[in-house]
Amino acid sequence: MLDLEAGHGFAMTVEVYLPSMFLGCLVLVGIPLMFLKGIGTVMGIISAVGTGLFTVWVARSEQLLDYLPGLGTALLITGALSVMALLLVLGAAGLSAQEPARPAATASRARVARKSPGMPG
Repeated sequence: MLDLEAGHGFAMTVEVYLPSMFLGCLVLVGIPLMFLKGIGTVMGIISAVGTGLFTVWVARSEQLLDYLPGLGTALLITGALSVMALLLVLGAAGLSAQEPARPAATASRARVARKSPGMPG
């Protein structure tokens, strides 16, 4: 016979693992979308913010922190990594937005200028 009554442990499992599974699905859907043009920055921001919010949410759960003593340290590391990932994504987006686009004619002139005069092209 199957016993579905797990008591307090079941509620804690659903509260923690359901959002965790949502984050996992977000990453699994986000990775293919990141390769599309313009979606990588948005998915990076959503992933970093989602991970940060999940970290804060778990850190506020007293039951989990009591049950897993080393969880507080892991949450601090995860929070720092989320902030760093967000800063890297935003920085990369800012750098790519500032990079001037070279016209095709300028690029071909630069290639011609780099060739040595005596070498066939």
